[in-house]
Amino acid sequence: MVEEDRPDPEALLQLINREEEKSKGGKLKIFFGMAAGVGKTYAMLEDGQQRRLEGVDIVIGVINTHGRKETAALTDGLESIPEKSISYRGNIFTELDIDTIIKRKPHIVLIDELAHTNVPGSRHTKRWQDVIEILEAGIDVYTTLNVQHIESRKDVVEEITGIVIRETVPDSLIERASQIELVDITPTGLLRRLKEGKVYIGPQSEIAAKNFFQVDRLTALREIALRLTAEKVDHDLHGLLPSAERSSLWKPSERLMVAISPSPHSQRLIRLARRYAFTLDAPWIALHVDNGKKLSEKDQKQLAKNLSLARELGAEVITTADTSIGIALKRMAKQKNVTQIIIGRPQNTLFKKLMGMSNLLDILNQEASGIDVHVIHHDASVPLNASPWAKVEFTSTYKDYGWALFFTLLIAMLGGVGSLYLSYQMVGFIFFFFFLGFSLFLGKGPLVLSATIFSLIWSLLFLPSFNSAYFGEMEIGLFLSFATATCVLSILTDRIKKREQLLRHREEKSQVLYEIVKELATTSFNKELFLSICARLNNLLNGRAEIFLKKVDDGLMIHVETDLLKDEKEKAVATWVFENTKMAGWSTDTLSSVNNLYLPLKGFKETVGILAFRPNFPKVIQQEEITLLQTICQQVAHYVERTFKEEKLRKNEYLKQIEKIQHNILSSLSLEFKTPLHSIRGAARELKSAELAKNAELRSHKIQQIEESSNYLNRMVENIVTMSQLSTGFLKVSKKLLSLSEVIEASLASLQKNLEKHIIKVEVDKDIPPIYYDFSLIELLLCNLLINAAAYSLPGKEILISSHKMEKFVLLSVADEGPGIPLNFIPRLFEKFYRIPGTPSNGMGLGLAVVKTIADLHQAKIEVHNRPKRGTVFTLYFPLENK
Repeated sequence: MVEEDRPDPEALLQLINREEEKSKGGKLKIFFGMAAGVGKTYAMLEDGQQRRLEGVDIVIGVINTHGRKETAALTDGLESIPEKSISYRGNIFTELDIDTIIKRKPHIVLIDELAHTNVPGSRHTKRWQDVIEILEAGIDVYTTLNVQHIESRKDVVEEITGIVIRETVPDSLIERASQIELVDITPTGLLRRLKEGKVYIGPQSEIAAKNFFQVDRLTALREIALRLTAEKVDHDLHGLLPSAERSSLWKPSERLMVAISPSPHSQRLIRLARRYAFTLDAPWIALHVDNGKKLSEKDQKQLAKNLSLARELGAEVITTADTSIGIALKRMAKQKNVTQIIIGRPQNTLFKKLMGMSNLLDILNQEASGIDVHVIHHDASVPLNASPWAKVEFTSTYKDYGWALFFTLLIAMLGGVGSLYLSYQMVGFIFFFFFLGFSLFLGKGPLVLSATIFSLIWSLLFLPSFNSAYFGEMEIGLFLSFATATCVLSILTDRIKKREQLLRHREEKSQVLYEIVKELATTSFNKELFLSICARLNNLLNGRAEIFLKKVDDGLMIHVETDLLKDEKEKAVATWVFENTKMAGWSTDTLSSVNNLYLPLKGFKETVGILAFRPNFPKVIQQEEITLLQTICQQVAHYVERTFKEEKLRKNEYLKQIEKIQHNILSSLSLEFKTPLHSIRGAARELKSAELAKNAELRSHKIQQIEESSNYLNRMVENIVTMSQLSTGFLKVSKKLLSLSEVIEASLASLQKNLEKHIIKVEVDKDIPPIYYDFSLIELLLCNLLINAAAYSLPGKEILISSHKMEKFVLLSVADEGPGIPLNFIPRLFEKFYRIPGTPSNGMGLGLAVVKTIADLHQAKIEVHNRPKRGTVFTLYFPLENK
C-alpha cells in the first residue's frame, strides 16, 4: 500500500471504538425534531405499539403527554414501569426508575425527553445519563429529542431564537444512536398546531407564539435539524463501506485542537470545535494550559465545567503546565500532529504588553507556522473583564508590600548617607544591586512597587536637577534605563518563579506516581502497601484516600474501622461504583450528593475494588488531580488483578496436588489394605475348618497372623487420621510434664510383636528432667520411628533408643543398622507419601510425615544422619522450656 493511502491510525481507532460502543449493550433510537409539538412522542408511541403487535417485549419508562388525548390514547396496551418518587425541599417528584427497568429487562423501553434534568437526589444529573446506563444493561431505548438540546448546536440556536438553552445532550449520543427518525413538519403546520392547542395548552401557547414559535426561527431550526440528520446519515454510510474502499477514501486526517481556559467563552469554542470536527470527520483535542496562575473558586468551577463539556462532546482532554500558553500550544500541536488550532480572539492592550502578557496570536504566528489558526470572535452575551486589572494576578500579601516598602526606604536612606562620598551614578548602581537581591524573595507586585520608589527617589533626590548644568542626555538615559530595567526584571523574575513552581509541582506528582509504581513492583501484597499508597495521595492532594478491594465472593470489602464509609449512603454509592465500574460521588454528575469521590479499580478483565477520596476542606477538584487518581487506580487495579490471578493459579495448582494426593491415597489404600485384609480373611476362613480345630499350634499361628495384620491396619489408619486432624487443626494437643522413659516403655510394649526379631537396646540417662509433651502423640511418633527402623534393618540387628540432656534440650534418638539413606534423599524424607526409590513398596509413606508434624507441634527439631559404619540415626531435640 502506498504511504499516502494508508488510513490514519487514530481515525481508525476512533471508528473501531464507535463500532464497539454500538455493538455493546442496547441500541438507541432517537425521534428527532426541530421543536416541541412536531409529534415526536406520538411517533415514538406509534412505533412502540407496532413493535408490541410484533410480539416484542416493550415497556414505558417515562412518557409526557402534555395533556394531549390522542397521545395518551397510544399508551393503552403498553406496560408502564412506575416512576420513582424523590423528595426535594418538601415536595415529591417522580423520575425514571432505572433499577426497576434493568431488573425487569424488557427488550425496548420508551423514555421521553432525553434532555430532561433530573431532580436533585437522583442517581444522575441528566436523563441522558440514565439512558446510557440502561443501554449498557443491554436494553434498547426509544427516546425523543429537539434540535435545540444538542450541545454543539446550542450557540447557534441561542443566536437564532434569543433564548438561553439550559438543557443539553452531548453529541456522543447522536453518534451512538443506531437510528434517528426525523419527525418533520413545516413551520406553518407547526404554528397551526400551536393555535389548535395541540402543542401547549392555555396561556403558555400565546407566550410561545410571541417568542420561540415564529416562522423565521422555526425555518432556521428546521434547516439545522435536516442538516444534522443528513450529516449523521453520511457518517453512518461511511462506516458501512467495505474496509478496502474505506481505506481508499481515508487520506491523512485533519486533527483539531481547541485552547480552553476558565472563561465562559471557552464553551462556545468547544462547541464550534466539535462542529468542525464532526464536519471534517476528524479527531479533536481540548487543551488547557496551566500557567501557574492561582484560580479563584469561581474560575475553578468554570474550568471544570469547560473540561467536562469537552469530554462529553468527545474530545481528548489534555491538561499541561507551562508559563507560556502559546509555546504550550505549539508543543502539544507538534506532539499530536495537529493541523488546525482554534482559539478565542485575544485582548491586545498596552497594559497587557507592559505586564508581560504576550499576545497569543502573535506567539502562534511565530512559533506554529504551518498550522492553520482559527481566531473566533468573542460572544457578546458573555461579559468580559472590562478592567485590565482584572487579568493581573495579585498573589503577594500586604506583609510582602510592607517589607518591600520598608527595605526600599532603608536602602534609600543608606544611599543618602553614601551620596556624601559617592557619585549619583554609583548610588544608582547600589540601588540596582539591592533590587536584584529583593527579586529573590519578593513577588512581582512588591518588586514593581520597589522599582518605582527606587526610580523616583533616585531621580528626585540624587540626580542633578533639570536646570543644573550637570543634567544632560546621559542622566535622562540613566533614569529611563533604571526604571525600565527594574520593572522588566521584576516581571522576568516572576515568570522564572512561576515556571519553577510549575516544575516543582509536576515533579511532586511524577515522584509520587513513580514511588507508587515502584512499591507495586517491589512490595508483596499486604495491607501496609495500600496504606502507604493512600498516605502518599493524602499528602499530595491534601485529603483522605482509602482503597477497598473485592471479597472472594465478588462483593466489596468495606473495612470496619473506616471513617469514609460510615454513612449508609456512602456505602451505597461505593457499591454502585464497584458494580457499574464508573466514577461517581463528589464533584461528578453521578450521585453527587455524597462527600467522597469514588473511582473504580478496573483491571483488564474485572473490577477489583474502588478508591475513595475526600478533601480535607471544600474545594473544586482539578482535572489534573482526577487524571492522577485515575492513573494510580489503573496501576493499582492491574497489580491487584495480577496478584489475584497468581493466587487463583496457586489455588488451582494446590487443588491439583490435592487431587493427586487423593488419588495416591486411594491407590495406596487399595494396595496396602489388600494384603493384610486378605491375610485376615484367609486366616479366619481356615480357623473355621475342622482340621484346624484339632491343631492348637496351627490355630495359635493363625490367630497371631490376624493380630499382626490388624495391628498393621490400625497403625496405618491411625497415621492417616492423625495426619488429617493435624493438617486441619481439629486435633487438640494436651501437653503434660512427663518423663521420656514412660513413652519409651509404652511404645516398646505396643510394638513387642513387631520388634521381636530385632535386638532392642535402651540407653536413657538418669538425670534427664521431665519435659512437656502430649503422651499419645509422642508415642505415635516413637512407634513410627521404631517401625521404620525395623522395616529397614535385617532380623537380628540392633535398634538403639537413647535419650540424654544437652544444654537447653532433651535429645531422643532412634538408631538402626540398616543400609543408610543417600544424602540427596534426606531433605525429602518427611514429605507426605514420599518413598525413596528402590525401597520396598509396603507402607504409604506417611509415617515420617507424621513424625515431622508432631515434632513441629512440640517445637522440637529433628535431624537425620547416617552412622559411620552402617545405619541411620533420627534425633529429636525437645526444648526444656516448652510448655
